[in-house]
Amino acid sequence: MATVQQSDALVEALLVLRDKDIIMTKLESRPINGSPWEEMFYIDVQANLSYRAMQKSLQDLVPITRSLKVLGYSPRAIT
Repeated sequence: MATVQQSDALVEALLVLRDKDIIMTKLESRPINGSPWEEMFYIDVQANLSYRAMQKSLQDLVPITRSLKVLGYSPRAIT
């Protein structure tokens, strides 16, 4: 995901996951080519895409991020 350029944008996005009890296992940042001082964030979480809390988290992240994409997932039991 890429967040908007404001001081608390990443925190807001991570709070969405916390509020839905989605466990984050990894957070990486990478620069966005051609956009100095802007970064893309890669987040790994422990949640099935079929899990209602995960679906709601993704819906809640859309309006507070500039871009959001699920790159892949490992099927797990629905919790």
